[in-house]
Amino acid sequence: MEHQLLAASDKHNEKHIEEIRHQMNSLYTDFIYV
Repeated sequence: MEHQLLAASDKHNEKHIEEIRHQMNSLYTDFIYV
C-alpha cells in the first residue's frame, strides 16, 4: 500500500516538475528576447 502511494506521489511530482520546467523555460525565453 505504501509503495503504491509513493509511486503515485512520484508520478505527481514528475508532472509538477515538468510544469515548473515549462514555466522556467517560458521565463527564460522571455528574458532572452527582452
